[in-house]
Amino acid sequence: MAWDGFIKGELTCRNCGKVLGNQNRGNPAESYLATYTGICYECQRIGKTLIYTYPLDGCKLWSYPPHAPAWRRNRETYRAYDDCPECKGNGYKRVSRSLSQGGDYNKSCPTCFDRFWGNPRRIAASNFREERLKGLREKHNQNFIEEALATIKGLEVVKPVGRNGRELKRIPKGWKPQAYIPFPKGDPREVSISALVDKHFSLYEVERSKLDQEWEELFPDVVSDYRIPEHPLK
Repeated sequence: MAWDGFIKGELTCRNCGKVLGNQNRGNPAESYLATYTGICYECQRIGKTLIYTYPLDGCKLWSYPPHAPAWRRNRETYRAYDDCPECKGNGYKRVSRSLSQGGDYNKSCPTCFDRFWGNPRRIAASNFREERLKGLREKHNQNFIEEALATIKGLEVVKPVGRNGRELKRIPKGWKPQAYIPFPKGDPREVSISALVDKHFSLYEVERSKLDQEWEELFPDVVSDYRIPEHPLK
């Protein structure tokens, strides 16, 4: 029998615990895959709800019922500052649009958005992590390429074979080892290169873990931005 689009089994609302409707009872959209959100219609309609307050600057994350539930059942979240003159602490602005263009919709408040991501501490934390991660990736990619060339040479392979079966004169610049292995599967050369991929990926993960720990120690007030507690209406 063809699948009818409904998620099988008994589903419950993650907010109130009520059994969700299905094709035989209640509101079918609650368990239909394309419209499933994990919450019932009653919880979907709950008004403005505070999800989280960011400790760094007091910004608040608010949850709202969907502005167009017939189009999308997901609740909407917006960041807002209580003293914002543009959105009055709501986190969004209503954008007017003709029905032919899809109708009105909500848009994140640009003032709150710029204030949140323009915070000097958030910028410093983001730049620190991105720059260090970029250097880490470049180092391991370069080390891998050097070891791969040495391995190929040791196996007396002059020209690696490309995916089209033709020989390559050299390993292409910017070659990504995780996505491209220039030898047939099972070939001794492929086995050697694959082992190098595993080796450098493991080394990268260890160093990235140390980098994350250092980042958390330097920017504990920003790390909490990425660890918002789970909330059923988020």
